[in-house]
Amino acid sequence: MEKKLRDAQYEIEHGIFAKPDRVTVDSWFKVWKEEYAAGTMRENTIVHVDSMFRHHIKPEIGHMKMQDVRTEHIQMLLNKMKKQEYSLGFIKRVRNVLSQMFKQAYRNDMIMRNPVENAVTPSGKAKKERRVLTEQEKTLFLKYAKESEYELIFVLGFSTGMRIGEIQALQWNNINFKDLEISIEGTLIKVDGKEYRKGPAKTKGSVRTVPLLPDVAKRLKEHRKKQLEYRMMLGPEWQQVEGLEDLLFCTAVGRPLSRGVIFNAINRIIELINHDERMKAKEECREAAVLEHFSSHTMRHTFATRPWRMESRRRLSRSFWGIAR
Repeated sequence: MEKKLRDAQYEIEHGIFAKPDRVTVDSWFKVWKEEYAAGTMRENTIVHVDSMFRHHIKPEIGHMKMQDVRTEHIQMLLNKMKKQEYSLGFIKRVRNVLSQMFKQAYRNDMIMRNPVENAVTPSGKAKKERRVLTEQEKTLFLKYAKESEYELIFVLGFSTGMRIGEIQALQWNNINFKDLEISIEGTLIKVDGKEYRKGPAKTKGSVRTVPLLPDVAKRLKEHRKKQLEYRMMLGPEWQQVEGLEDLLFCTAVGRPLSRGVIFNAINRIIELINHDERMKAKEECREAAVLEHFSSHTMRHTFATRPWRMESRRRLSRSFWGIAR
């Protein structure tokens, strides 16, 4: 009897005990994520799945009962994403999450059929060609970045080819100043859209060591000294996150930097560059040569075009880049 009560309590707490005709898409997603997806997906994948649900699925059908969802509801959700100009690849990923959720519900006899099966994936926005900065554009960006508090993040990104999440997760014990190396062990992830923590590397090959340029190492030492002084000054107001206590780059109170903060910093620098270029072009009576906006991942793509990356060194490069074999 006690075991049955414990099992019933567990089912109630996890939303499993409810009658099928009362289960909403939102409540079922939580059960599916914790009881089914968590055992088959990587932690980083779960974070992305959770984000897709919160931003694209929940607002449209999260409130609906699972048994009430029909193919047309799924189709309208996917069509809306097409109108919002999401890429075909991303729309397919959202459809795949929906399909897995409803497929498991069908297996559990919660619904009569999977409404996702007959939904047609609309043609999304064509995938953009990878943005790569010219040497001139990179030099110009870094020149203006000198006025940004995040300059070192950009210097490190362009000089190592690290993913932005890997840079966000770097702690001082990952920096080997003696041998001029950086050990990459994981990436920064945001759990349930709220809490930050260090997640596993994207692939097995992503756990790697990359060289650190001497001038960048010198800059990092200076940065470390200033950070320690500021940290001592703040005392108990320094709010570090467990598992991320010694970050290279953090907020003014020691917390992890969000990707949005870095994205906004890049945009501000580009806007300043273009403002000055437009003013200069006006004075010289010519058309302004504006710098196209780019994402943080562009730093990695730009680094990949360095001349030393010869065909004969491809095998070494794959390990260096942290690309799955």
